[in-house]
Amino acid sequence: MEETLRVQKEQREALRVQHRAIVTRLKELHPRHKKGFDTAACFPLQEQYQPIHTPSPGPPTTHIGPLCLSPLEAASMRALQDTPVDNASPRILYSDGSLINPGTEEVSQAFGVVDLAQDTPLMVKGCTDGYASSAKAELMGLLAAVLAAPPEQDIIVKLDNQKVVEQYQRLVKDRRNTLPRKRFRSTYAGTWATLSQ
Repeated sequence: MEETLRVQKEQREALRVQHRAIVTRLKELHPRHKKGFDTAACFPLQEQYQPIHTPSPGPPTTHIGPLCLSPLEAASMRALQDTPVDNASPRILYSDGSLINPGTEEVSQAFGVVDLAQDTPLMVKGCTDGYASSAKAELMGLLAAVLAAPPEQDIIVKLDNQKVVEQYQRLVKDRRNTLPRKRFRSTYAGTWATLSQ
């Protein structure tokens, strides 16, 4: 225990020395600062240390917009895109999103899309990063469904998030009637613009 405390004390002292050296260098580079330059207020030294989270190496990923797909998942998306087009009736795709461990380092957002119209049901699944919310995971599922369908195929996407459905109505279907300011200030405006295109 004493050894651990001694090591922590030495680390803090080393950080203080580095801190003073950086502040001295900043004062030399920016001499115009007023004389009452308070180094403690401008460059506080944190006493708490947070472990640096290093992601574990995994399979290479393919990024399609904000979607992160493994090579296997990207192949399943291409398999769905390559299915025959039949517009006698719209194809129904089911989409869902999920958020687990919010507020922790293990936070994860995943989505899935299923096409039951094929002889063998086709599924696309993946994850997304950035700000974590369940609505974002659901939205990425909707985006994956649109991207996975053959471009000429008429589709209906069924999902269970009312907020995403309402925003789709306002920001995609009725886009021309929505003020540009409301479109640009909406959450995930870029993704909604992509869906509109």
